[in-house]
Amino acid sequence: KPISRYPLIDNIREFFKIQSWMPIIPWVEKNITMVDDVSSESDRPDFSRYCYQLEPLKQWEDIHARKHVTVVMCEQMGKTSLFVYGILYRLIYDPGSVLVCYPGADKAVETNSTKFIPLMKKLPGLKEELLRPRVIRSDRIKLSNAVLYWQGSGSKIVSKSCSIVCGDEVDQWAPEHPQNLRDLCKRTRSYKSCMEFVVCSPTVENGHIWQDFLKSSQGYYTLRCKRMWRAYDAKL
Repeated sequence: KPISRYPLIDNIREFFKIQSWMPIIPWVEKNITMVDDVSSESDRPDFSRYCYQLEPLKQWEDIHARKHVTVVMCEQMGKTSLFVYGILYRLIYDPGSVLVCYPGADKAVETNSTKFIPLMKKLPGLKEELLRPRVIRSDRIKLSNAVLYWQGSGSKIVSKSCSIVCGDEVDQWAPEHPQNLRDLCKRTRSYKSCMEFVVCSPTVENGHIWQDFLKSSQGYYTLRCKRMWRAYDAKL
């Protein structure tokens, strides 16, 4: 191992598990591996193929602002990856309280067991945390300096105050709690800086995601089919 010019600083960084800051795109390319994910066709994220993911992912870098990001995208285009990578990035550089709401409790358990936990086990600074007793519980991952909650939309969203909230496939949420998306965003009110990240495939014109998109800056990313040369819109 080479001798450091700043041994005291390096020892402090190593003791407290301090990592040098990186922009999210190179961080994902360096740290995220999907070798254990049977649903992924590649071992690592390939942004040359999924270039429409770049702009939504970059929104996670700004930790000193209040942001509400709405992503409207077709099925099987990596919507879930956008908030999974973003949350893991924030747990490294800006740890805090996180709440993710899914259409159902079964989807919450599946995503956490197949996405979050396998990736966390490979990340320095997080994999050590998972070795502690009672870190992974039925509705949360309780780290020493952060907590990741999850729930299905069949339960009313109450009580938790979080700096990051994510809504997955919001048009498929349980109809018995129609205010859950609004209640989800209320969880961030006590924070000067926060992230509200909502994703869904579009369904109907008066659906949650489309109405949320119409209130946004309405950025578009246009994809072209190389064979048919027909334009398809992924709305960001």
